Amino acid sequence: MNNLKTQYTRLITIVLSLGLLGCLDEYTVPVSQQTEQLVVEALLTDEAILPAFKLSVTTQFGTASSYNPVRGAFVGVTDNLGKITRFRASSTLPGVYVCEDVNFRGQTGK
Repeated sequence: MNNLKTQYTRLITIVLSLGLLGCLDEYTVPVSQQTEQLVVEALLTDEAILPAFKLSVTTQFGTASSYNPVRGAFVGVTDNLGKITRFRASSTLPGVYVCEDVNFRGQTGK
């Protein structure tokens, strides 16, 4: 009984292996050489968390660098009344902009 179970297990393993090997087709993904795109990462909430923006630009597919921070940008949030809350560049984290107003909180509908 044990010998039959072992042979059955081997047969299943061989059949599955051959099936997987037979389905292998190489596929090359077409990648266009596009211009850089701006990436904006941010989280604005009504909680007591100092909001920040992380700005970067995309890199060409296949390049070693995966993070290109944006430096020297003007970053601000405008509410529905036209009030602008400014964000300044972090002195320690390239591409990160932190809120100048430590009391700033997101408000629903604004």
